[in-house]
Amino acid sequence: MTESLRAYLLAGVSSVALATAAGAADMGPPVKAPVPAPIAFYNWAGFYIGINGGIARQNYSIAANDEGSTVSGSGTGGIVGGQIGYNWQQRYWVYGVEVDEDWANLSNNQITGESGFQAATTSKVESLGSARLRTGLAIEDTLVYVTGGLAWGHVKNGWGAGYTVPEGVCCDVFSSQTRVGWVTGVGVEHMFDQHWSARLEGLYYDLGRNTVNATIDGETYSSQFTNEVFTARLGVNYKW
Repeated sequence: MTESLRAYLLAGVSSVALATAAGAADMGPPVKAPVPAPIAFYNWAGFYIGINGGIARQNYSIAANDEGSTVSGSGTGGIVGGQIGYNWQQRYWVYGVEVDEDWANLSNNQITGESGFQAATTSKVESLGSARLRTGLAIEDTLVYVTGGLAWGHVKNGWGAGYTVPEGVCCDVFSSQTRVGWVTGVGVEHMFDQHWSARLEGLYYDLGRNTVNATIDGETYSSQFTNEVFTARLGVNYKW
């Protein structure tokens, strides 16, 4: 290799080395990937108290067992009340207990049968309450849950015969008592901050069957009353 060729190659290698070093210097220190922001943790655990209100529909049936006739109907109205409860939480799993009591205004009155052989029936739900378990999944600030437990309600049912009392006057057979049954439902609750939340809830109440006997003009009448209630209500809770 001639001296001139050797000098030419050394000059080329030196140029490449200098260019690589300059490029590395311009790049500066390595840049770290951005750290994702932590997901906010919403604490559902603790005591809470709140109010609720909504609409409800009562379905009822009144059967005169001795005559084999049955009258059924429904009444729609409003409900309003309050609730108190406690939640436990294991990461995204929330479970708890709740007790509520609502005033209700659900009633229906009707006349059935033909002229001269008519019956007046009445049914009314004046209150609803429950002691329930709740369990669900908390997706950040929103809780989706199912619920169920013991239910009670003050119910009035009556059956009157138009051929023994003035038409439309109720009732020959009458029941006014607090009935006990069961309740189940679903709901979704959204937390605005660590203290306040709002919910939408649907519940089904079955208040059981009640048989009442009455003696009229020496004849005994046996009637069975059945009541169920569907509710849709909004609620607001404060947790501490």
